[in-house]
Amino acid sequence: MAARRAKSFAFTAGQTDLTADVMEQVHADVQNLAMDYPQRPLSDLLPDLITTQDTIYTLLEQQRRPAQARQLYFLAGVTGGLLAKASHDLADPHAALTRARTAFVCADQADHNGLRVWIRGVQSLVSEQSSGKGREEQVPRATTRSFSVP
Repeated sequence: MAARRAKSFAFTAGQTDLTADVMEQVHADVQNLAMDYPQRPLSDLLPDLITTQDTIYTLLEQQRRPAQARQLYFLAGVTGGLLAKASHDLADPHAALTRARTAFVCADQADHNGLRVWIRGVQSLVSEQSSGKGREEQVPRATTRSFSVP
């Protein structure tokens, strides 16, 4: 509990310009979650995923330097994609698609084509495996939107 409070304080202490240590901590948190996702029970990971996403959103709600905002949007997109997959694993396609759409917005803000492609893949998976014809038709049309590859 004290470590969480210390981390929370460090995240807000820099205000507009986050320190390299703060950025490194957020990146490490997301990296650990991504690596743990296929290896640990979802029930163990879900609270940390939700907390990490909330932390990143809080950091993004404040004015940031463009390079830091781009990195934070990328990390928010990864976390959102993991949470979309988690919602799918918990048989909640509506929440999964909502989270995936938000993750795609983050991928766009990060201008990261690899993240965009992964999120579209998650959307397609959820859509294909969810019941109800309306949902199945909705995402494949969204996946045909083009974006430029530099």
